[in-house]
Amino acid sequence: MTPAQQELAFALLATGLSERGYRQARQIIALETMLRLEEHIERPGEERWDRNPLRYSFSVFGTPGGKDPWAWRAGGHHIGVTMTIVDGDLISPLPLFLGANPSQVKYGPETGLRTLPEEEDWARELVQSLNAEQAAVGIVDAEAPADILTKNYRQVGPEMTPAGISVSQLQGGQRDLLVRLIRHYVERSPDDLAPTEWARIESAGLDRVTFAWAGPTEKGFGKGHYYNVKGPTFMLE
Repeated sequence: MTPAQQELAFALLATGLSERGYRQARQIIALETMLRLEEHIERPGEERWDRNPLRYSFSVFGTPGGKDPWAWRAGGHHIGVTMTIVDGDLISPLPLFLGANPSQVKYGPETGLRTLPEEEDWARELVQSLNAEQAAVGIVDAEAPADILTKNYRQVGPEMTPAGISVSQLQGGQRDLLVRLIRHYVERSPDDLAPTEWARIESAGLDRVTFAWAGPTEKGFGKGHYYNVKGPTFMLE
């Protein structure tokens, strides 16, 4: 793209995310240079991917405007933003994926930077609040899988991820911790769409939502963990 086209592409991306979501997306793209440095320091001479902030792409499906369905997608390393529009009125901001590599910058002037801290810390706060009986249900494996269990498959089903502990089994402020975590994901969407997405989750029944964790509950470099939250109408990992 030309610089002018890049500016328009990012303006389009901004319409598909909240202000926080867009800020995180741009930070994820900027992490490519920091990941390049980390890999150069820790694995010198190894053949690797070209960690380049310019290796992101934008696609349009169908013809924008009009009554026929159309969509656009922005994607690349650890970003997948999709907007589908039907008849100019029905809009879906899903699926939506943001990731961070590295999760915490280890070298250079941005050392210590964490792009998605709440996604990690709030889930850990919840799992650490579980008593022994709850943990026996909510912690489904002592080791985390190598990646999110839904990977990048075209279709996702509830059987692909473990159920874990249900909201009805949570106590006191634990339910509030889980609701806060779900809303944090929902509020990556634009401000005028997020309330509709949350209402859909809430109307389907929060008591039917489950939380599952795999891996150690303590934080530490090299200690991978995984969690998922799902209900009748949604799944997040």
